[in-house]
Amino acid sequence: MRSIRIKIMLATFLVVYVPIYFLNRYSVRTFDEFTRKALEEEMIGHARLLAEQYRFMFAGRPAGSPAPITPAFAELVSRCGTQLQTHLAVLSPSGDVLVDSEKTSFEGDNIADLPEIAKATMGRYGSRWALTPGGDQVVYYIALPVLDDDGTLLGIIYVTQHTGQIFKAIMTMKHDQQWAMTLALVAGLLISA
Repeated sequence: MRSIRIKIMLATFLVVYVPIYFLNRYSVRTFDEFTRKALEEEMIGHARLLAEQYRFMFAGRPAGSPAPITPAFAELVSRCGTQLQTHLAVLSPSGDVLVDSEKTSFEGDNIADLPEIAKATMGRYGSRWALTPGGDQVVYYIALPVLDDDGTLLGIIYVTQHTGQIFKAIMTMKHDQQWAMTLALVAGLLISA
């Protein structure tokens, strides 16, 4: 009798715990992919708005003329960064930072050696995920090339976004699902016993 009870409890464990475990992993991964994609699309939208304003400033200027950065444009970049709660920068075609929404992070630096910037200097979209130095947050970087009508690279819009809210939501989801798995397992084992 005792061995039958153990077999039933083991079968219940496998029937209850294993599917819930894999469902948990699948749902967290799906949620993570969805939120990262949504964040990237939002960042691209911000970059495109700024790129249009930047492209407009080149209208009527001779080809190859330097970037027409004005104090008003620099203020626009700073204000957009604050309102959108994101880090924005405008780069020259060679990767020199012309304007930075945080004004102290990159301004004056050349960051062409970053992989996403290297792609953008060739006229292609670049993106990358990375951990912060402490390893406690994930940061997403996108580099959107700004091209004129002839395909000439005018500059690069660089957007950086911390994913703290996404990470927090995923951790909450994992925690809640672990509690649900534990309760389902305990209930299943009690019923089978």
